[in-house]
Amino acid sequence: GQTGEALATLLEAARLNTADARLSAELGELYLAQGRPEAALAAYRQTTTLDPGENAYYIRLAQLWQSQAMFAQAEATLREGIRQAVRPAPLYAALADLYLRQGKAQDAQALLADALAESGHDPVLVTAMGAYYESQAIQGTAADAAAEAWYLEALAQQPDMPAVLAALGDHYLRLGKTAEAIARYEQALELAPTETGYHASLAAAYAAANRLDEATAMLQTALRLEPSLPETYISLAKLYRQQSRFDEARALYERGLAVAPTDGALYVAYGDFLIDRGERDLGLQVLARAEQVAPTVEMLLARAEVYARLRQNNEALADLQLARQKEPGSLEVLLALGDLYRDMGDTTNAQAVYAEASKLSPGIAAGRVRLARLSR
Repeated sequence: GQTGEALATLLEAARLNTADARLSAELGELYLAQGRPEAALAAYRQTTTLDPGENAYYIRLAQLWQSQAMFAQAEATLREGIRQAVRPAPLYAALADLYLRQGKAQDAQALLADALAESGHDPVLVTAMGAYYESQAIQGTAADAAAEAWYLEALAQQPDMPAVLAALGDHYLRLGKTAEAIARYEQALELAPTETGYHASLAAAYAAANRLDEATAMLQTALRLEPSLPETYISLAKLYRQQSRFDEARALYERGLAVAPTDGALYVAYGDFLIDRGERDLGLQVLARAEQVAPTVEMLLARAEVYARLRQNNEALADLQLARQKEPGSLEVLLALGDLYRDMGDTTNAQAVYAEASKLSPGIAAGRVRLARLSR
């Protein structure tokens, strides 16, 4: 397949250019697309050796360690990156996020406070501290207003920070304040008009406000700016489906698969569309094909959701159990698996998985909340 051919090409290039960290990173991503996290880890460990000054390699390597529930290795990786970095702010933010997930909220807050004192109002650190306040609000240990106050104070001192404006928009959207979210996303886009992530966020806010035409236009703009992102095709096709624009949705899925032929989530979305349109056999074939082209955890999660909706619980369970094997440190996988057991009426397994999720990421309330609801 195309992934195998690309891997062979990259392996040969890496053999001829043994000091090229970018090739090692590309290899890592291809290994992930093939569902081979151990090989991806090895490739990314090589990147930090070849280019010890590149923050992105340490952050990605730490994410891979986390996916394998190897949190000590993730922390060590980020700390090594901080020692090597010219601008360590993104690494401090990643380490604070790791602490928050582990329930070490005070460690995260202290780390970010020190980093902010050293670096000033770096937008990455401002948004990371905002995430700390958001996490505390969700946990019930701080008021929702704390995050808003933090963002507004930072913007009063330095208003031209689009990332902080977008984070404030995310805060408002989480609270259902769509008008406020839209206003902040629009401000972020005025400062960074080619940032496709802000287009996607604004589209989500428009959709939440039932302004579907504006949401559609926003995603169409994002697609023109960056036509290679599968998630934009998925989001825009979903909007077309909501508006009964089925021919346009079909054409968009097919166009997306031509651009990203190895994206599993896009295959799953297209298969779901076909089933929804009454082409069940073809849709199921596309779902099966997704595993052949991209046996990733992202694909397995998406496909399990479709199978569960079709009441094909055995297939959904098999996908989630495989995803759990691939990424034992994934909270998202554990929550999805617990939810499936719950919906199947298997309370015992649901409780066990939710408890494991709570133990894995004690700083994230989702597992505990589900466990408490199930125990009532």
